[in-house]
Amino acid sequence: MRASNFIYSLVAASFIETYALRQRGGSSHSAKVAGIVAVHPPTFRYFTKFMRQWEQCPEGRETMDLMPVFSTEEDHDTFKRQLKKQYSDFNFDDHVFTPLISQSVPSGAKPGAWKKLDGLAQVLSHMDGYEFALIFDAEVRLNTCEGFAHLLDNLRKKHVAGIWYGDRVRGRNGMVVDSDDGPVVQNAACSLAPPIKGHRNSAWENCTGNPSVMQKIAQETHGFQIYTWWNELPYVHIDTAQRMFQSWAEFLKITDHSFDEMRTSVSCEQCHVWTNMIPHMQVATSPDQRNIPATSVTGSMGVGHGEIMEIAGRAFEHLMYQLYTVIEGSFHIQDLTSAMRDHRGSSVLERFWYLPEEDRKTVLETIHPLWLPCEVRTKANPHPGRHFPSVLLNFHVDRCASFEHESP
Repeated sequence: MRASNFIYSLVAASFIETYALRQRGGSSHSAKVAGIVAVHPPTFRYFTKFMRQWEQCPEGRETMDLMPVFSTEEDHDTFKRQLKKQYSDFNFDDHVFTPLISQSVPSGAKPGAWKKLDGLAQVLSHMDGYEFALIFDAEVRLNTCEGFAHLLDNLRKKHVAGIWYGDRVRGRNGMVVDSDDGPVVQNAACSLAPPIKGHRNSAWENCTGNPSVMQKIAQETHGFQIYTWWNELPYVHIDTAQRMFQSWAEFLKITDHSFDEMRTSVSCEQCHVWTNMIPHMQVATSPDQRNIPATSVTGSMGVGHGEIMEIAGRAFEHLMYQLYTVIEGSFHIQDLTSAMRDHRGSSVLERFWYLPEEDRKTVLETIHPLWLPCEVRTKANPHPGRHFPSVLLNFHVDRCASFEHESP
C-alpha cells in the first residue's frame, strides 16, 4: 500500500472509532465548529489538563468538535495512555475528541504551523457540516465553559465585520517583525502571491510574488509592518479556507506537473468504508467530481514544489489566512498603533499583560478578543486574578508560572 493510503487508513480508523463512540453515547453531529489543535509529545502535559477541562464542558462539546492532530498513531496511543494515567476516570466512551493523524511533514516545512494546516485540510477534504474552524496550539486552558454557547454567533459576527486588528510592532528588524526565516508578514504575503514568470520586484526581496497582490497587502499592512498574529482566537471560515486551498492547488497544477498526476492516480480504497460509517464525511468517487483535495496541497507544502509552496510550509498559518481574506477583499486591517502607547515585542495579545492599563482597555473594547494569554504578574499587572467571562481560552500556558500548580 502507498504511504499516503496507509496514512489515510490510520485517519479513517480514528474517524470510525470516534463516530462509533459518539453513536454509543447517543449524540448526533451538530457542532458547526472544528477545533484543530497541533499536538506534539512535549506538549502532552499541557493538553491533558485541557482535555480534562474539555471533558467537563458540555457547552463547548456541543458547539465544537475538538480535533487534536498527532504526527503518528503511536503518538496518539501514547497520549491516550498518559491521559488515562493522569485521570483514571476519564470518559473515553463519550465523544470528547476526534483524533487526526497528519501526513508526513514535507521537507522544509515547520511542523508546528504545518500540522494545523494539515488538520484543516483533512476537515476541508473529508468532513462537511462545519461553518468555521479554530486552529491553535496545545498549550491552552479553558477560561470559561459557558461562553462556548455563544461561540458560533460570535464567529459569524466577526466574519461579517471583516476586520483584523494589529499594530506596528518594534521587532528585531526595526519596525518589522521577523523570525529566523525572515520578515514574518512579508513571508506570509509571499505564500499567497503566485509569481509572474521572470519577474522579481526589488521592493520585496524574499519572493517573486505577483506585484499587484504584494502591493495590496503592503498597503493594508503599512509596508508589512502591522502585525495581526494571534490578536484574536485563530478562526477560519470554512468556505473561505476552501478557496484559499484551491488557489494553492491551481498554482501547483501550473508549476508542478507531477502534482495533478499524483492526485488523480491515488486510489481511495477506504472511501466506501468512510461514507458508510461516517455520514457527515464527503468523499468524491472520481477526480472529475471534486476539486483537488486540500490534503494534496498540504502534502506539497515544502521544498520541491515551487517557491510559493516552500514559503507556505514555513509561514505563520493563521497569518496566511488573514492576508488571504484581505486579498479577496472580504477583510481589511485596522491599525491600532496610534491608539496605543506600547509597541514593543510581539503581537498585541501576546504582550497583553505587559501593556499599560489604558492599552489593555483599548484592546478589550476594540477587539473584543475570544482568547487571551495566560495571566502573569507584571509591573503593568501587579495583582493577577482578573476574570473575563467573554474570553473562552487562555493561550501560552507554558509561559505561565502558576500552571504547574493549578488543578485541572
